[in-house]
Amino acid sequence: MSLSFITTAISQDFHHADCVGFMLYMSTFILDCLWYSYKRTYKFFAYLACIILPHAPVYLFWDEVLYLESIGVGSRFRNVYSRHSDNLQPVATVWVFFYIHLAFITSLAWYLDLVRPGPFGVSKRWNFLFKRSYWFSHKIKRRIVTLPETYLAKRDEKYFEKLPQHGAISIQIYNVSKVFKGKGSELSTVTADVTALDSVSFDCYQGEITLVLGDNGAGKTTLMHIVAGMIGPTCGAVFVNGINVAHRIMEHHEDLALCMQDNIYFNFLTVRENISFYKKLQRNKQDDDSGFTLHQIMKKLKLYDVADNYCSQLSSGTLRCVQVACVLAVSPDVLVLDEPTTGMDIDVKHRLWDMLFVLRSKKTIIMTTSCLEEAYALGDRIVILQNGALKCHGSPTFLKDAIGMSFSLSITIKDGTQMMKLKETVEGIIPNLRCRIEDMRNVVFSLPTKETQNFPKVFRTLEEKKEDLGIQLVDVGMFMEEVFMEFIEKPDVRYSGVADKSYMIFRAAKLEGIHLLWSRIKLLHQRTYDYLVMKKIQFLSIRVLVPTLCLIIMTVTSNYSLRSTKLFTHHVSGEDEKLGLNKLVYNVGPFRRQGLYNGAEKYPGLKLVYALDIDQEFQNPKSGFSAKDVAGFKVTDRFSKIFHPRDLKSTSKSVNMFSNIYMSMFLPNMTHGIRTSYKPILRNNTKKPKINVPKSIFLCMKWSVWVSICKFEDDLLLVNNVHKEYFRHVHRWAPRNGVKGVTFGVKQEQCLAILGYQATGKSSLLNMLAGNLVMSKGSAYVAGYHIRKNRIKYLHNISLSSASGGMDGFMTGAQNLIFIAQMRGFESRIAYKIAYVTLRYLGIHGLQGLVEHYSAGCLRRLSLCGSLVKGPAVVFVDEPMRGIDPTSKVLVAKALRRLVLQPAAVIVAETSVAWRILQPVITRIAIMSKGQLALIGPAQEVLESIATGYTVRIKLKTMTAYRSDRYRALPSDDEMSATSTSSNDEPAIHTDKSVMIASNISDFKKDFLKEFPTSQQTGEHLSMLYFAIHDESEQKKQLYSDMFAKLQELQEKYDDVVEDCYLNATTIEDVFLRLQTQKAPQTDRHRSSSIVID
Repeated sequence: MSLSFITTAISQDFHHADCVGFMLYMSTFILDCLWYSYKRTYKFFAYLACIILPHAPVYLFWDEVLYLESIGVGSRFRNVYSRHSDNLQPVATVWVFFYIHLAFITSLAWYLDLVRPGPFGVSKRWNFLFKRSYWFSHKIKRRIVTLPETYLAKRDEKYFEKLPQHGAISIQIYNVSKVFKGKGSELSTVTADVTALDSVSFDCYQGEITLVLGDNGAGKTTLMHIVAGMIGPTCGAVFVNGINVAHRIMEHHEDLALCMQDNIYFNFLTVRENISFYKKLQRNKQDDDSGFTLHQIMKKLKLYDVADNYCSQLSSGTLRCVQVACVLAVSPDVLVLDEPTTGMDIDVKHRLWDMLFVLRSKKTIIMTTSCLEEAYALGDRIVILQNGALKCHGSPTFLKDAIGMSFSLSITIKDGTQMMKLKETVEGIIPNLRCRIEDMRNVVFSLPTKETQNFPKVFRTLEEKKEDLGIQLVDVGMFMEEVFMEFIEKPDVRYSGVADKSYMIFRAAKLEGIHLLWSRIKLLHQRTYDYLVMKKIQFLSIRVLVPTLCLIIMTVTSNYSLRSTKLFTHHVSGEDEKLGLNKLVYNVGPFRRQGLYNGAEKYPGLKLVYALDIDQEFQNPKSGFSAKDVAGFKVTDRFSKIFHPRDLKSTSKSVNMFSNIYMSMFLPNMTHGIRTSYKPILRNNTKKPKINVPKSIFLCMKWSVWVSICKFEDDLLLVNNVHKEYFRHVHRWAPRNGVKGVTFGVKQEQCLAILGYQATGKSSLLNMLAGNLVMSKGSAYVAGYHIRKNRIKYLHNISLSSASGGMDGFMTGAQNLIFIAQMRGFESRIAYKIAYVTLRYLGIHGLQGLVEHYSAGCLRRLSLCGSLVKGPAVVFVDEPMRGIDPTSKVLVAKALRRLVLQPAAVIVAETSVAWRILQPVITRIAIMSKGQLALIGPAQEVLESIATGYTVRIKLKTMTAYRSDRYRALPSDDEMSATSTSSNDEPAIHTDKSVMIASNISDFKKDFLKEFPTSQQTGEHLSMLYFAIHDESEQKKQLYSDMFAKLQELQEKYDDVVEDCYLNATTIEDVFLRLQTQKAPQTDRHRSSSIVID
């Protein structure tokens, strides 16, 4: 086992480490054989080798035990300290060798683990053992580093807030840079270094939440790993609570916990056991009131219902909750969270926000996110990275004042020809507006803070000219979108004629028939060769050295002519002369002589024949020996045994074992001549059996085929009664239905969005339709091909885009796409152009390095590029917006639109949808609940049915300790609501100011409900309030401009508690939030017949 740890430290690749471990183990076996041959000559070095070679103590032990058995004494406690021969060692001495060998190998594994920790860990210098500071404990020096004036002079102070003088610095990132060795630059294969971080420096303060934003590949995850001590920086340093992470990694890990972007869990443990395991890992921690108990964590994150389920049965969103729960259970002083809310539904996400707010009073939290609303709600300080460089650092209010923007106004029109007229209308009210045209129907205006008094006029004008301008949707976004876009490079998302013509290359001629087959064979061989070149050390080890080593070992140990006589000599005393083979046969010792006598008595009539080489005598026909009247006797180091061919029981166990293996391998091939026949048995007529087949069976079969052909005329994808069952948990064997009876169809050039909470069966459904998961029941057809009966053609017409990507990690993204295009039949020149156009279409053409080094967001976009290149009939996309930065979401929507126009049928599964971005793409919506389709229909009709009215988001200025304590005292159940006012949960005494602010928040809620009679509160959190304003009748319908003016008045009235307010049209995600707080109201509204409601 210790030897295995050594091999893992030698190589970072587990395949390579496995091969190296095998080679090392077998090499020591050969060294042991040599050691065993010369151990009598060089005794000191022989016994010294016992400490190093793993097999040597075993040989010594069995030599002593077998010798004692041979003389009829045996190994006992009374003779373990006695020496019975000059060439043997007592059993006790052998055990001492065992323990010394174990200590040596364990120490070597410990040393290599510190010097070569692998991809995750900070390595120590090779001579750290010789430094006094390592062995003698001393007081830890906690230090605060001051940035040099030259560094401060380089950055723009406009976007860097002055740090508080009396703030307690918890995390200090000082001039951190990280460079990875990469391969490739765009479509080339030239080796190039990839700079993930470039001189990043900022501070995180105790009692604050620092949010790190940036586009995909900006270096956010790399920075989190460096702060957590998972990897070391190329240059610079990170200080956590004054301790240098690289110097005091053990003390650092006691104060910090990391939530990685990938979910890490044990498949063979339940949810409760996983969380309990991580909680038990904490050291020197006493239970205090700074964190949550295990019961509270599971209740607040909705894990109690699945507490006894295995983690392998959970959805990706629930697994994310488990990962966060494991980190929170440790209760560290510093929390490092890498996109913790990715994949969670909106209700669980808000619950986690409140938990982080409660924890931040006594802890330091640094986290990354791709959700701007989350950054706006949680962030005390915002850090934005772009291409590894630090662009800004400050509070949200500071950054808002720095860029001078309050809102982002997004407008969607029906006709793209009205775009210029729309711009002139808005700019006529607020001149010199910044705007960006996302596509031919969507435009976003940045509304400056200084023009706040003109905002109602803009909204009123747009409402009056709604029909003239063809306005379809007006959405007001948070200022965080403008802050983010200020520092991130804007992608080229314009729909131009050039972009459309560039996709004409996908219609180029393809290879067919034998030419396509020959091209695919060459591509697969070239791909294998590229992999071998990439893994040349592993290839030489596994394919060359290991077989050669095995051949040498088998030859040396099995070929009698190559054996050394020293390996098979009998034990003799030290004063005797060395015996040759001739003397060995005649001087066999008392035990061997007794074996000969017993054999002669067992087989009377047989003569004992002594020869120099018994094996050669058997092979020589002149000797006159035959197998039926000769008994062979072989002298070995371990035992002596006489055997005879007539006595099967006397053969060795190895002979019986290998003969049985041989027969089991070849006997089935001899049974091909066995025939079976079927004879029908009729009760009334046994002499002349007849089977009459009714004609109705043939007619039914013919009718079913006709119906199937008619079904596939319209629908490209047909899903019929699909079920998926899982075992519920370890204590109950009753199955849990993940998917229950899902049936739907999708036509060509349609995009179906399957929405719902986490753990509703969306990903399971997509994986079953893509062939990655076995259906418990049901069927699916794509272009007329059945998922089981015509599986090859079915899989040839589909594509799955998911988080894994399905790309080769040893190639660049461009090389992967070129390979896919050539496998589809395109020539190399055309495949090169297709790869370049596709990468540029999704904004990842500038990525360098191998795919295995891509971030999660870039990997999702690359997977979508693969679907574009394949050009299938049906595309399944699992959570395409998960982990995607805000600027790239537009590119993803553009790619989905391109897939629909190929033409293809696109099925998208999402937990939450950015409806403003995906509205031009999605044509149908299906909502899943508890494994079933609760609603399906055209997108616009579904929205008109459930997503009505407006949603108001209120950002509070101060999270008072009074409200924080009230949240902590709430009961931890699924019906928890922050609006609870139970008198039994009265918190401790607080200051008058804290209680007054909490009272003002309550007054604001009452005035809001009074100002908007049709509104209701849908959610309350420590930093945010959510309200829903329902639509009134057409005669009393309020205008957006009037509602916005009322909100502005309320904000001015409660300026001490309200920081910002936003009024948006209700989205599907807002509907989910409403359903979590109350049951959906029953309405008498007439619904379209094209919508199916469960």
